[in-house]
Amino acid sequence: SMIDYGEGLQIEPFVDVVAEFAIHGWLDPSGASVVGEPTTLVSDADGAWLASSAGADLHVDERTELERATARVANELHSIGYHGPFGVDAFRWVDAEGASRFRVLGELNARFTMGYFVGMQERLGDLLPRWLDP
Repeated sequence: SMIDYGEGLQIEPFVDVVAEFAIHGWLDPSGASVVGEPTTLVSDADGAWLASSAGADLHVDERTELERATARVANELHSIGYHGPFGVDAFRWVDAEGASRFRVLGELNARFTMGYFVGMQERLGDLLPRWLDP
């Protein structure tokens, strides 16, 4: 049934996730965005979200990759006419050989998420004028 949506269904293998992260932003109708700081997601044994904490223990290259992906997401969302809150989830995992891997864009949320204001707390001064005078 996913073929009816035009994109099909992407199936990814189960992996050993060792850390989960998110970064959030606000996209204006003009295409300008305000992006917060990366957060760490706390999940239960089944992978269900429990909490978000400020700060993220990202390697430099992981942070760079996450920031680039966030900019691409903002551009793509703007190109389809979306504006408002968004978030990008990423995760670090270990492959069969024991090597650490990083998956950016594990999930895209074009909405407020439970951890939105954790990552955006330092940017509220930038957001309030945008919200009050769209």
